[in-house]
Amino acid sequence: MAQQRKESLQQAAYEAIHEWIGSGKLDQGSVTSEVYLSAALDMSRTPVRSALQRLEWEGYVQIVPKHGVLILDHSARKVGDLIDMLCSQILYAVNAAYATRRIELEAWRNECEANVSLILQIPDETARCERFAAYEKDALLDLIRVIRNNEMEQQFIHTVYRLSWQKNKRRWMPPFVQDTIQLFLRLLAGMKAPSQSFFPALAQYGEQLKRTWT
Repeated sequence: MAQQRKESLQQAAYEAIHEWIGSGKLDQGSVTSEVYLSAALDMSRTPVRSALQRLEWEGYVQIVPKHGVLILDHSARKVGDLIDMLCSQILYAVNAAYATRRIELEAWRNECEANVSLILQIPDETARCERFAAYEKDALLDLIRVIRNNEMEQQFIHTVYRLSWQKNKRRWMPPFVQDTIQLFLRLLAGMKAPSQSFFPALAQYGEQLKRTWT
């Protein structure tokens, strides 16, 4: 019972602070404190501290020891930076796999192309878009896993989480979906020779993410 109450307070603190950041009550670039937030929420510092640690992991705040809590920028530029980071992680994984695990990379690429072909056969447009949106993240995570680098895998998962990936499906909906499909297929094709054609394909894919992110 005590554990449930503790988790409930932590969640309540998280939701309140998250809402204050989103609404502008806590301005981007401003500095607040654990003490101030505890008083504002009428809670002890323990659940507030846990909430702030979670928000820091998600990229909303930065806890600066002895100075306070910095509210981070969540503008379109911030999203663009995260997408650039995501593309860098994909580029690293492909280059590493091409150098040391080429057979596994090719198997992953062939499986992706086959799965995309199956998804394209779904007759209902809405269902097809939903399936693409769900498959994309899983496929990219499987790519990262090809190189068997746990740290890189966790970094990728963290970046995807901070981007609220599951909530952003606009690129897989009209009028963007056809371009996104072609860019994703071009990305896969470029993996046959990363040094020649993969980087331009990845750059175009990244730009599509930025154009369609909400």
